[in-house]
Amino acid sequence: MKGLAVAVALLGLAHLGACQGRSENPCKRRGGTSPHESYCDKFYECVGNDEVVVRDCPNGLVYAGRQALVDVCGYEHEYPCDAGLSRSGAQRRGEGPAEQLDPCKEESGIAAHKDYCDRYLECSAGQVYEVDCPNGLVFAERGAALLDNCGYPNQNPYACLNKQLANPPISTEHCDWLYGIFGHETSCTRYWTCWNGTSTEQFCIGGLLYNEKTHSCDWPEFVA
Repeated sequence: MKGLAVAVALLGLAHLGACQGRSENPCKRRGGTSPHESYCDKFYECVGNDEVVVRDCPNGLVYAGRQALVDVCGYEHEYPCDAGLSRSGAQRRGEGPAEQLDPCKEESGIAAHKDYCDRYLECSAGQVYEVDCPNGLVFAERGAALLDNCGYPNQNPYACLNKQLANPPISTEHCDWLYGIFGHETSCTRYWTCWNGTSTEQFCIGGLLYNEKTHSCDWPEFVA
C-alpha cells in the first residue's frame, strides 16, 4: 500500500507471450513485476492470464521494485544498476536540451522553468514573471498541484529530472522544508506533515511503517 503512490505512463510496450524462459516470473511475484535480465531501466510486468509485457521506466529512472518512487521505478543513485546491466539507450521524456516554453502561449498561462523545478513562469497582462514555489514544493503539472501550481516532489517525479532547485531548504522543528512529509525522529510508525513550517504528527496503522523513499506508510518488507 502506498498512500502517496503516483501513476505514470510507462513507455515502450512489447508483448512477450507466456511467462517462460525468464529467471523470474512476474506472474508469480507479489506486485506482478520482475527486473529485466539485460537493462536496469526496463522491467517485466504480468498483465493477466500469465501474459508478460516489457516496459520502460521514465527518463532518468531505473527499475526498483516495490520500494520505488514512481510505480516500480526510482532514481539510479538510490537503486544502482546491478553488475552486468546497462541502460537501454531508448529515447525518454526530458532528453535533449531544454527549451523554455512561453507561458503567454500556453492555455493555462503558466509554464515550467527550463532550469529549476521549484520555479515556474506565469503570464500576466502579456508580461512573463518568474514565480517560486512554496519552500519544499516543486512545479506540478495540471491536476497535480497542491498549492500555487506546485506540489510534493514525490507526487511530481518528472519535475526535477535534469533540473536544479533554485532555493535552499528553510527548516523548522520537525520540518526539513516548510512544506513536505518527513520521517519521525524516534518512531518508524509515525511521521510529520509540514504546512508552512507547522508540523503535525501522523501515524501509520495496520502494521505499516513509514517509508522514507515514498514518504508514505508501507509494508515492513518494503521499508529499508
